[in-house]
Amino acid sequence: MDYNFKKLLYASALVRYDGASNVQLDKRWLFSPAFSLGWDLRKQFFNNSAFVSKLSLKASWARLGHIVQSDRFTLGPNYVSSELGWSGQSMISSSNGFATVTRPYSIGWVDYGMGWPYSDKLGIDLNASFLNNRVNIGLSFYENREKEIIVQMPVSQDFGYKYKFVNGMEISNRGVEMNVSASPLAINDPNRLSWDISLNMSFNQNELKKLPSELNEVVTNSRKFEVGKSVDAFWIYQNNGIYADNSEVPVKDGTPLSINGVPFQKGDPKWTDVNGDNIIDDNDRVLKGHALPRFTGGFTNQFKYKQFDFSFHCFFALGHSALNVRDQQRYDFMTLDRTKSIRSVKEIFFWQELPNQKDDYPIYNPLSKVHPYRAEQDLFLEKLSYLKLRNATVGYTLPLKGEKNRIVKSLYFYLTANNLFTITGFSGNDPELVGFNGNYDGYSIPIPRSASLGLRFKF
Repeated sequence: MDYNFKKLLYASALVRYDGASNVQLDKRWLFSPAFSLGWDLRKQFFNNSAFVSKLSLKASWARLGHIVQSDRFTLGPNYVSSELGWSGQSMISSSNGFATVTRPYSIGWVDYGMGWPYSDKLGIDLNASFLNNRVNIGLSFYENREKEIIVQMPVSQDFGYKYKFVNGMEISNRGVEMNVSASPLAINDPNRLSWDISLNMSFNQNELKKLPSELNEVVTNSRKFEVGKSVDAFWIYQNNGIYADNSEVPVKDGTPLSINGVPFQKGDPKWTDVNGDNIIDDNDRVLKGHALPRFTGGFTNQFKYKQFDFSFHCFFALGHSALNVRDQQRYDFMTLDRTKSIRSVKEIFFWQELPNQKDDYPIYNPLSKVHPYRAEQDLFLEKLSYLKLRNATVGYTLPLKGEKNRIVKSLYFYLTANNLFTITGFSGNDPELVGFNGNYDGYSIPIPRSASLGLRFKF
């Protein structure tokens, strides 16, 4: 349904049901409507203005279902085995004697009432143009609620499997996006300098709103999710230096501070005992930092003067961090040497020093049983903010004069360079090579710095 009132107010509505067979029968159908309202503010208030070219306000809300890719959830509670299938495809072990070959409990239990995960999206957009469209501004406020997310919830190991799959996680992403473009020197005369600039910037904040079974926190796959906190936070110990002497180790009721029953000694790290029980364990790990940037954006400038032009594009990301797993493995060589992995071959992975490589970590006792160089500590947490010059182009247009019937009208010569430089305090190779989970292992293929010279014909 669409409605238009004097070209001032606009309204639309879309009402639909979606059905899928990859969810359980009683949850097969999802009601997914969408609504929007628009208001032409220029026509309402500035219809005769020469300054305001466009001014509009729009609000929208929509529910979008997410297709469940695996059909195993439609069966309800069942056991599957990852050992009997192939990579990425589990197998239901219920016939042909499969259950006698292996215990088919390795993945987990599918809960009752498994339905559609879906998103509720709310957006408010303000768009304006001024000075005959020479200045354009777009401002958007949004909130995206991911609801009924399927999540692996840990269960007691005596059930015979590690996890159960349930609906019920809810995550909120809210933020602001801004786009600005302007032509400060928009002149029709090609013999004078012209300048066009565009800027975009966004801010995003995520928050865990809900967990299944009304839980307040859960630990799964070595990550902790806590209601009211960001889902991209690192779950780590807080490092405060090194114990220079055994007398510095805290003692409570005659017992020194310990981890996994191993007391701390001289040469071990100082980790904060958050709950004050004189034992370092998972209860002393805190949620800290963000794996995803809070602010992202970029800006582009383009200049033209007669037959010459020059343009460049920059990108920035701010407010996020990374765990430098590469350095963690360099210092934790005692653990790495005992693993059956090609990554333990130092002559392959640790022979080269990076330009900004950090080497001021505390020197702990590598033989200590407290595992001093473990990854889950803020010793290896680094700021990842950066500014990158993505590309720059300089060009010259050679006009061809003379014959009117000439096939080639002009020639354009250009030189383009990509990935010119990065400004960052990160000690790794390139902040863009960090994975979405915030772990930097140094094994990614570097982004090359390149240049190209080209010629373009206009017919």
